[in-house]
Amino acid sequence: MELTITGVDYAPDDLCDQIPLAVKRVREIPGADRTDRGLGELHTPVRWRDEDREKTITRLLLAASGESRLPEAGKPRSP
Repeated sequence: MELTITGVDYAPDDLCDQIPLAVKRVREIPGADRTDRGLGELHTPVRWRDEDREKTITRLLLAASGESRLPEAGKPRSP
């Protein structure tokens, strides 16, 4: 399943230039407290500088916020 991240609430300034982010949801990560988590792999790694070091992210933990729910692999999201 492919997802697109179109905005973030808090991020380093140089991350905003890299949005939108294309993410492939590779697997579910169920837990006792919630069932809507999944592992996502970015098509293009996110990079930013923190002081004098470059940082890179290649995978994300995905989870729905509020009342919404992440769509399941292979199933369309209902409105």
